[in-house]
Amino acid sequence: NAKLVSFRNEHAPTEFEASKMRLIKELRWPQDEMEILRHVAGDLRQVPVVVRNALASTCFAEKKPGEVLKEVPTLLKKVPLLKAMRENQFVWHPPEKMPPEGYTVYSEWHRNLDTAHAMHLFNNNPQYQIIGGGHHIFSRLL
Repeated sequence: NAKLVSFRNEHAPTEFEASKMRLIKELRWPQDEMEILRHVAGDLRQVPVVVRNALASTCFAEKKPGEVLKEVPTLLKKVPLLKAMRENQFVWHPPEKMPPEGYTVYSEWHRNLDTAHAMHLFNNNPQYQIIGGGHHIFSRLL
């Protein structure tokens, strides 16, 4: 997102703030496969990581432009659709717990939608152009 990059460049943290920030580990697929799996679905799943060449780990690696979009209807039969009201912001909340009073949730899951309705939402509103499934889907793709 060009606006996000511009904002970050114009409002970078000060040297003092940056000195307190933890570096995020960078891993590379397939060389670091076992450690990546630990971050995706194992004991390190709460630890941020950047995975380089991650697309090569998925069934999308050899796809041509537009081919992935053709698979969305099939995917929407298996996984929920996520609506994110703020770009790049999703926080998972256990469904059995209510958020604290005064807390605003900026995303919501849509489960059990018929495929036609889900595709209508997906095609017509960028807030829905995210597909959920989390580590369960990603770890199967690895």
